[in-house]
Amino acid sequence: MEYIANTTEFQLENTAVALGKFEGLHRGHQLLLKELDKFKKQGLNSVMFTFDLPPNAVINHDYAKVIYTKDERKRILSKTSLDYLIEHPFTEQFSRLRPEEFVKKVLVDKVGARQVVVGADFHFGYRRAGNVELLKKLAPQYGYELTVIPKLQMDGEDVSSSRIRECIKEGRMEEANRLLGAPFTIFGEVIHGKKLGAKVLGMPTAN
Repeated sequence: MEYIANTTEFQLENTAVALGKFEGLHRGHQLLLKELDKFKKQGLNSVMFTFDLPPNAVINHDYAKVIYTKDERKRILSKTSLDYLIEHPFTEQFSRLRPEEFVKKVLVDKVGARQVVVGADFHFGYRRAGNVELLKKLAPQYGYELTVIPKLQMDGEDVSSSRIRECIKEGRMEEANRLLGAPFTIFGEVIHGKKLGAKVLGMPTAN
């Protein structure tokens, strides 16, 4: 997988692109990745397009906790069949980009989209004015085809990153793992401490 980050200078061609924040890489997100695999078998390059910062952090200065860091997300995706992960810089200037400008200047001209895959609740562009209906409307003009994945539900509720964050916050890890489709994992470097775990708890712990 090729990782494109910290730059707006890239040029791809003949791609199938999944659009979204992809914070948790949960079961709903995995449905989009499976759709990309279908198009990859047809000869297209599979691309996940997301941002280096959550849009809310830039627009509303809301720095909510994330499920996976960028490095953790990249590590997980590197084990999939994805060809490209694009973390586009999300700046105040970029946040003002009109929906159709995003489609033309970024999605088509830079990413080279021939197939676009989104969730049913996907929004984009200035003030989130762009949606699935607009993507459908613009598809013939800009030469791509659109696939919309319905919102996945488990236990009568939507599978979402906010739901998983709440599970982790409350210690409901079995539910979080079911929604993620894999055990929640934290990556980091283990360092030596004072070895109190072995003495106090009777077992070693990770620092």
